[in-house]
Amino acid sequence: MKGSDYNIPRTFEGDLENPPAGYTVGEATQGDLADAGFRHAERGEPRKPGEAPLDELLVSGQQTITMETARRILAESWVYVLRDGDGRIVATWDEGRWWTPDESAEFLAALLAEAKR
Repeated sequence: MKGSDYNIPRTFEGDLENPPAGYTVGEATQGDLADAGFRHAERGEPRKPGEAPLDELLVSGQQTITMETARRILAESWVYVLRDGDGRIVATWDEGRWWTPDESAEFLAALLAEAKR
């Protein structure tokens, strides 16, 4: 199900092209989200000196990755965020809407409850 199917109220309207007045769209890492209070965000593990960048590890076809590589992918990936006038992250973009940390947690709880049924 999509986030809109759970009737979770929206704090912020708008989209990536038309953010709410007084806010800007930017990019952030999972670590940035964790610092901003998003409880589901995982910092991951950054690349160690001498390790190849992830784009050098890409291959065609199916592959299996290690947990360490998965953590690096999380650490090096970014998401769209909504920032207030002071540059603080207030929401992330997903499922066609902005999600605050509390809204995101409510959606995750609804998904888990649905999975238990």
